[in-house]
Amino acid sequence: MENQKESKKSQTSYEKILKLKKEYAITKQPSLLEEILTLIEEENKCENFFVEAIRIFALRKLEKFDEGFKIGKQCLNCLKNQKIKKSLENKFKKEYAWLIYSFLKNQKPNYKTFSSGFEKICTYSQFDEFLVFSAFIMIFYKFKNHQKVRQLDFLFYDSLIQKYKSFSELEKKANIWKAAIKFFKEKQRWDKVNEFCVLFKKENDFDFFVERDYAISLFKLGKEEQALKIYNEKLLIEKKDWYLFSDLGVFYYEKGDLTKAKEFALKALLLVREEKNSVKLLSILADIFEKQSEREQSAKHYALLTKIRQKNNWKIDEKTLEKVSEIDLDSVNFKEFKKIWKDLSIKDGIVKVGEIIKILPNGRNGFLKTENKSLFFISTFKRNLQLKDKVLYFVVPSYDRKKKKYGTAAFVIEVKK
Repeated sequence: MENQKESKKSQTSYEKILKLKKEYAITKQPSLLEEILTLIEEENKCENFFVEAIRIFALRKLEKFDEGFKIGKQCLNCLKNQKIKKSLENKFKKEYAWLIYSFLKNQKPNYKTFSSGFEKICTYSQFDEFLVFSAFIMIFYKFKNHQKVRQLDFLFYDSLIQKYKSFSELEKKANIWKAAIKFFKEKQRWDKVNEFCVLFKKENDFDFFVERDYAISLFKLGKEEQALKIYNEKLLIEKKDWYLFSDLGVFYYEKGDLTKAKEFALKALLLVREEKNSVKLLSILADIFEKQSEREQSAKHYALLTKIRQKNNWKIDEKTLEKVSEIDLDSVNFKEFKKIWKDLSIKDGIVKVGEIIKILPNGRNGFLKTENKSLFFISTFKRNLQLKDKVLYFVVPSYDRKKKKYGTAAFVIEVKK
């Protein structure tokens, strides 16, 4: 009977702890964390590692690092002698890794301390990609003004990463490579992005986003032919998403090929759904129109760009503000620009009209007729297309798996009304 009462009391405390943690997530009130610690101190004796993970979380948020490390080490010792679910053990260790991360954020740059801390973060977090990447970024900002590291130019990171090149556990190593790719991509070190993409590709199956980063690094390193081959024979075969066309638009713009840049920017904008994703593309189109003396179109695109930046509280440069000083931004609407981009694409021959002449059993693929030939079409519509539907499409790379042959297909974007 006494044991039942104790069990009921523990269950009630456990529920209170979870409730307080959820409340803290909303209010961020430190007093709630103190309440959590009091409840755990009364009830928990290294018996419930889920609760201990919450205790480490609370101590981390309150920056009580000494106490956190003391409790953490006790629990790690307990784990050596206790058998618990692997998922629960990993949850506790990951929280302990976040404690180390937060502790390092409060320390002055010291190579030995940070190198050791980084290694522990990787180990305890099971090489969690986001946490490892966060550690990379944190260490970068800690050391970026440090004379020794500035002179060595990223050698600090290289030496950390070198330690993991001999790992036998491929999944853990893959996460290190992904974090390194993400880190060096943010710092625009394309030689390093390329290096770690190659390391990843050697030991892992095809990963769409690593392949994309690899192709972008090839573009940045001047290897255009190799990069385009990856887009046309891999990436655009797998997906037809706006950001792939955006990548190509940015590449051609940086290269100075304004015709190609405009084509891919328009394709991307016809597919993009969230206006905040259109900012880079709007900037490119506005500049292209200005260079081609289409000042009205340029001003319109600068106006939409400005409105989106204002809405998201993003920085707007003075030159852009000058260009839109006489435009009423309230009259600018992202949805209305879809028609502008469609009309521009039709005018330039990027988007064409076709008629559905055959539909395959899946209802989304088949063949359409153009002015002088028939083309295999791909559609992402939720509803099925109908025979004789007039549709708008643009041409994309394709691969015939039966014939094992690359070619082109029509990517249907709209049923013509």
